[in-house]
Amino acid sequence: MKIPLKKISINLNKREKILISLAVFILFIYLFVNLVWDPIAQSYSKIKEEYKTKREILDRYQAILSKGKNYENKFKQLESIKRELNRHLLPAEKPELASAKLQALIKEFAKDFDIEIERISPATPKELDNYYEITIRIPFNCYISELKDFLYKIENADVFLYVPSIDIRVPNPRRPNKIRVNMDVSGFIKKIKTEEKSKSKEEKTKKGSYKKEKRE
Repeated sequence: MKIPLKKISINLNKREKILISLAVFILFIYLFVNLVWDPIAQSYSKIKEEYKTKREILDRYQAILSKGKNYENKFKQLESIKRELNRHLLPAEKPELASAKLQALIKEFAKDFDIEIERISPATPKELDNYYEITIRIPFNCYISELKDFLYKIENADVFLYVPSIDIRVPNPRRPNKIRVNMDVSGFIKKIKTEEKSKSKEEKTKKGSYKKEKRE
């Protein structure tokens, strides 16, 4: 004899319903911690370590600049650190151009993992001693595995990128592997002093004149 489903639900008393709800809640917390938080926390920890290493290079360079006196050995050390650091800067001279370069780079990375970035919000460039820190905010939906790969791609980029902040939410508790992310991504460019700008313009003018003479 089959028992109707309605009778089974009616037979559950209030205490049993509370216990079932509590069990479902505990299961959700367990899945969230193991499937969402732990993998993301590990990836983010790696990015912070990478940022710490690269930031040490930047700090060493600025520390040498601040001393003022450059002996021959310090000058060689400075040039070596400078070359290493400049390899990891965004390829732009102005903050606006650097922001555009960063946006294009992040879009390219996201495309590799089928992540659709809804919009990009550039932040005001942060002025450091000899650099500008360029930051953009990106909101998107993705799966946990996609976010891990995306963070790894950012961490191992040729330019110096890091994630200063990240906010992760689970919109649907029934699908804890589908997450909502709001993330900041930052890069750096070197400040160009007035003398360097003039020198750069002179070099461009000379190159233009040389090409013109060659054509004639």
